[in-house]
Amino acid sequence: MNEDIRSREVRLIDAEGKNVGVVPLKEALVAAAKEHLDLVEITGRSSPPVVRIADYGKYQYEQNKLKKKWSEQDRERGKKRVEETKHTQIKPGTSGDTLELRIRKIRDWLDNGSNVQVDLYLFGRYKGMDETFLKEKLNTFVEQIPGDVKRVNDIQKSAKGFSVTLRAS
Repeated sequence: MNEDIRSREVRLIDAEGKNVGVVPLKEALVAAAKEHLDLVEITGRSSPPVVRIADYGKYQYEQNKLKKKWSEQDRERGKKRVEETKHTQIKPGTSGDTLELRIRKIRDWLDNGSNVQVDLYLFGRYKGMDETFLKEKLNTFVEQIPGDVKRVNDIQKSAKGFSVTLRAS
């Protein structure tokens, strides 16, 4: 601001916002003094730096207001929930504690608003099993999940077996 500007030449913008052009720093300071305002550096990285004739207090107030507006928008953006799909995988032979662990994890994900894709992973001899039996196995697993669970799609054949996507109701 004012004498703290270190460049010899500056690109001057007057109080009305008109571009005066590249002028010596001393001339810009005289022009600002004539209007009883300050010479404020807008961008110091350009060559020559851009300065504006303005009331520094008012300029600072406007900059703080802009920062506050942007930070409010960032907070609003953070409140929006991005729908995310979590994935979990079970195998036809999975039972007991492992199934209970998967069910608890799925319930947590659903409670947090995520969609969950459950894959019944088939390998080896399981690939040759009856499709109706395998779909029923996946269906039984989904029914064990407590609470309201809505299926986004029906059980579908996937690259590695069968899958279904779930959402909390």
